[in-house]
Amino acid sequence: MRTLLLALFAVAGCRGPLVYSCAQDNECVRAGKSGGQCVDSGRGRYCAFADSACPDGRRFDPTAGESLGGLCVGAVPAGDLGGVGSDLGTAGPPLTWSPQISTTANDLWAVGGYDANHVWVTGQWDTHFTSDGGQTWKLQTLPAALDHIAGIWARPGNAWLTGWFGTVSTTNDGTSFKTNTIPNSDELYAIWGTDPANLFAVGNGGVVVHGVNGTWTEQTSNCSCAYLNAVWGGDANIVYAGGADGTVIRTTDGGKTWGPEGAPAGQTIYGMWGSGPSDVYAVGEQESIIHRDGGGWSVLRAPNGNAQTGLVGVWGSGADDVFAVGTNGTILHSADHGASWQAQQSGTTQGLTGIWGSGPNDVFVVGAGGTIRHGK
Repeated sequence: MRTLLLALFAVAGCRGPLVYSCAQDNECVRAGKSGGQCVDSGRGRYCAFADSACPDGRRFDPTAGESLGGLCVGAVPAGDLGGVGSDLGTAGPPLTWSPQISTTANDLWAVGGYDANHVWVTGQWDTHFTSDGGQTWKLQTLPAALDHIAGIWARPGNAWLTGWFGTVSTTNDGTSFKTNTIPNSDELYAIWGTDPANLFAVGNGGVVVHGVNGTWTEQTSNCSCAYLNAVWGGDANIVYAGGADGTVIRTTDGGKTWGPEGAPAGQTIYGMWGSGPSDVYAVGEQESIIHRDGGGWSVLRAPNGNAQTGLVGVWGSGADDVFAVGTNGTILHSADHGASWQAQQSGTTQGLTGIWGSGPNDVFVVGAGGTIRHGK
């Protein structure tokens, strides 16, 4: 992955539990649990129970709909549905991509945040944070051992950064970081989770590691691939990872077992994102895009035959508002569930490798040479 990223810069399942909705608190009772609350998610009402591991103190029951089952209440902010599976809004006209005043000339590989104001960008050598929506960026001090950071996952006040020499985390918006002890973590390339107590990271050698309440263990990925570059999940149980030669693996039991997905092979996958457990996009070499919709994977955008191009990041605010970014300043957008893709004017020819947003009209992309673009 290290060589692949540098090269890109150089050239520029199983049925889940039944859904149970509620109307009032006294309906939220199940074996071993009492004192449940009927919580309005914005699109439905589902039971949640006390859980001290959650920032809000409550966790949705596994029977909650909209893929909220097992997630902490309030843990999935607007803009990173992380499997909630509902749209944030209707995609409008093409975004206007404006340059931001970057505080680095080093390559940036990843971007992530938890609302429109609080965002991290990071990459080959340094990490920067904004608390004002990108008007100003501040260099953050990380443990000396960590560099080449390729993955970010964030929730209010918290962020996890994963890179060549492991993973660090913060609980105070980066005022301080701590190093996490993770097995077989010399090169980790991506990280995703349902909440701070349930995280997955992937990397070199097809490794998958799982963090539960701060304790990390290696899982058996059953992947003979050289590396896994991307990880994304629809809920606490259904998680996907992709990497070398088009490899896609999936777990439907929270990582206890992993198996191949039978996705179209050939083009290395660099990024993954989805709007729900059965609506997942993967992007990769030669600007290829594959899509899992319901029962299986299909090719949405065939390889273009140019080995010097690629799509490296993908993100969306909902099923009909999906972006992909890559070499030569490429930004593609689909407003029809991936059926067609339109290029947007990024204003740069630098390679773009990371994308994240708080909503359909507030999106950040990062790339080579310290590039930061803000789409509104």
